Amino acid sequence: MWRTPTGTQKKPSDSHLEGIARNPDGYRVLEKVPLRYDDVPISFAEPRRDDTTVVIVDFETTGLSHDADKVIEIGMARCRYGPEGRLAGVDEVLDMFEDPGEPIADGITELTGITDDMVRGKRIDADKVRGMIRGDPVMAAHNAKFDRPFFDRIVPNDCRWKCTMEEVPWWDLGHGTRGLGELLMREGWFFDHHRAYADCLATAWLLDAVPGSLNLMLEPSVRVVAHGNSFDVKDRLRGRGYKWNQAERYWWTSTKGGADEELEYLRALYPDGHKAKAEEIDPRTAYKLPNG
Repeated sequence: MWRTPTGTQKKPSDSHLEGIARNPDGYRVLEKVPLRYDDVPISFAEPRRDDTTVVIVDFETTGLSHDADKVIEIGMARCRYGPEGRLAGVDEVLDMFEDPGEPIADGITELTGITDDMVRGKRIDADKVRGMIRGDPVMAAHNAKFDRPFFDRIVPNDCRWKCTMEEVPWWDLGHGTRGLGELLMREGWFFDHHRAYADCLATAWLLDAVPGSLNLMLEPSVRVVAHGNSFDVKDRLRGRGYKWNQAERYWWTSTKGGADEELEYLRALYPDGHKAKAEEIDPRTAYKLPNG
């Protein structure tokens, strides 16, 4: 037997064997992500000179605010991918707790499984974190906008940062979601959510499970900026995926490769479109907080 997150009791998997044999199209079977913390280092292929090293990072925190909330766990996985984007190995995993100096809210404990007793007196070792990013690897997180600022507080760096959520065109790859668990489930996999190291390993496997996703993420990203907030066009821009920067009053989106199509669209769409511009995003400064 097993239980869902809401406590509903479900039948064990083997109880469905007869039904699957009778009606295989009536079932979708999920496999557990085959990357375990205790198995590291994990090797799927011999190391090659042209492998790409990607260090995947995830944090568990007391909340979502970079200003007000604190880290309670860091997870990191140092991975190698071959030129075709397949996972060649997981060389190292790091997982450390941090005592936030205040009680962990019940909702955070329910979400992460992390309790006050688990973090009491614990500190993240910045030297071990630095050791994980030796050699200028690509850094990745499944929401780098959230994770990088927390990482920068522990180890200031100018590494190249990428986001597996923002910089892989999941909709173009047939997915109507960007959530880590949902993406893996749609590809036929599941994992134990919400501990930082588990999310890192799941992200590493996602890039392997979806052919081409790693290389798409590594392509240069271009930021397209459109000034003006004309009432006549804002809904169309929002529907196209643009976001509004209230402080500097412009619409923006990011895209892979060239931006000619977006610039042409903006210039034809509204009077201020002629001010549209595109610039390549520097991955070494991407996802930093302003003035960070």
